[in-house]
Amino acid sequence: VVPSVTVTASASTICQGQSVTFTANPTNGGNTPTYKWKLNGSDIPSATNSTYSTTTLQTSDVITVELTSNASCVSAPGTALSSGVSV
Repeated sequence: VVPSVTVTASASTICQGQSVTFTANPTNGGNTPTYKWKLNGSDIPSATNSTYSTTTLQTSDVITVELTSNASCVSAPGTALSSGVSV
């Protein structure tokens, strides 16, 4: 199986400084997938849950999430990166 992940935001328009929660929506993630949230391509320390909340985003920031699947028969490398959500 091939893993994939999409991200949804708690607001349809995200403005600088606004409180927003992002949710990872995995496909073929297995029973206990792991997540790494990223801000502008860099890992966000301690952001490893299926959701990520923040109020510190700036204009032009991009949030993505990397999913590592633990599904049986997952295809190598077993990770997937979402498309970005922009502020």
